[in-house]
Amino acid sequence: RNCDWSSDVCSSDLNYKPEPNWTINSSSFIGKSSADSTSSTRIYSNLFSTLQLNPRMWVMAGWDWGMQDNSSVQWHDFMVQYRYAFLYNKLFSNLRYEYLTDPSSLFRPLMPIKKHQLHMISINVDYIPLKKMMLRAEANYLLARDPIIGINTPFVQNQLSFSIIGSIQLDYKK
Repeated sequence: RNCDWSSDVCSSDLNYKPEPNWTINSSSFIGKSSADSTSSTRIYSNLFSTLQLNPRMWVMAGWDWGMQDNSSVQWHDFMVQYRYAFLYNKLFSNLRYEYLTDPSSLFRPLMPIKKHQLHMISINVDYIPLKKMMLRAEANYLLARDPIIGINTPFVQNQLSFSIIGSIQLDYKK
């Protein structure tokens, strides 16, 4: 548990390992969404489990729930993920499915969706060439009940979006 009552923030994180290859984690947060006077009170909870099937394969499932200001502004997110290690601690691939319902578009305010419900599928490849550096290539597919973005392009057509991205992550910790 970590509470800072001077800034009205409290969080907790619990881990349980019923078996050496199985982890269950629960974390929660209550506090202000930002430090300014317009901030809102946010309550957030996350529950997920990771199971290592063998030295190269993992599966993960999780559920997020949150509420802001009052019970009328809530979101839910469910995800499942499969991870495979091609090279020990060097090359990984993840296949992930996520379902998000965010009726107030709290997390994606730029997307004008009435009853924000998204199905998201992504696949990525992570390569760790150095201890403190990771390269990622990722492809995402989004499907929504309502139009995601009000434009039509080859990659965004009403309820469907597809993207390919790359990123570099550097770790500066000692």
